[in-house]
Amino acid sequence: MLTMDTNDSATFLKLAIPAQSEPPQSSHTTNILESSRISIRDNYVARADSRVLSNVEDVTIELEDQDSDTDDERPAEFLPKKIQREALRIHGSTCVLCGSAHALVHRAVLHHGGGRYTDPRLWLEGLGFITSAHDIIKDDLSNLMIVCEDHAKAYDLDIWSFVPAAAIREEMLNTRPPMLGERGAKNEPQPTSSDGTQAVDDPVDDLKNKQEIFDLLIFFPDKMPRIDIRNAPDFNSVAIHKDDLQAGRCPRVLRAFRKLYNNRYLVYAHALPMLNAAYMPLPDADLKDIERDCLAIRNGWNRAVVENRPPPVMNRKLVRHLELYSNRNL
Repeated sequence: MLTMDTNDSATFLKLAIPAQSEPPQSSHTTNILESSRISIRDNYVARADSRVLSNVEDVTIELEDQDSDTDDERPAEFLPKKIQREALRIHGSTCVLCGSAHALVHRAVLHHGGGRYTDPRLWLEGLGFITSAHDIIKDDLSNLMIVCEDHAKAYDLDIWSFVPAAAIREEMLNTRPPMLGERGAKNEPQPTSSDGTQAVDDPVDDLKNKQEIFDLLIFFPDKMPRIDIRNAPDFNSVAIHKDDLQAGRCPRVLRAFRKLYNNRYLVYAHALPMLNAAYMPLPDADLKDIERDCLAIRNGWNRAVVENRPPPVMNRKLVRHLELYSNRNL
């Protein structure tokens, strides 16, 4: 994540922030697309150097049968070739975190809880923020990101996450769950893209016009793989003093880290379990602020549903039956 830069006064560790340019797709990346299928399973983990992190599940990368050319013969969790290409193209064939163009893998921003959590997709579907908890996994570009193997592995372990930036969180707090329908409040029906409108079938060029700003959260800074900026000379840098890192004062929140093409609701739901968890090192003040924001959004949506939900049909029939019964016995 960090690279050394020594000068006369201090030693700094530089954290890369991607610029909004789109590097050309490399032949290496093309070969990856043509030769492999990346399986999106509940807790799939890509290959990573065991020197970076340990005790992690095995890779789930499966080679495609070259004799088979029909999607109907493939399991549903396999990404179609078209989706692989489009995901790479929209992210510029580089890791969204560090800008590396090597050892790239696909990751679903939000996938099934895998037994650790309840499925957040079903919650979003119930509120009306996504249309299908199943389809949002396998072929929705707004739920896919490209990362290098090291950062993919760290993502699977909840070491880091993106979260919508402050302005977007404010909008989300004031957004009425679509399942409640229009009622004079701000409503974004069935959003499945970064700005809350039709995601799955949007062309790549259209989705590129819907970028939004996201913060980067680092829950376990001591386990976060370094970001190597040697392959991204156009990236800007933010200096973090070496003493801060050694003293455990490394920033846990990097605000407005970068623009993404991903669905704000999926990114938010991915971060929510960790923002409501107990872990060490304890969250700093910035991370606590984001925790409060995100929990307020969740509680506001849930409260709106509970307060506006009509009585169950069975109860209404029972009340009517009791009214009629009482009238007959007067």
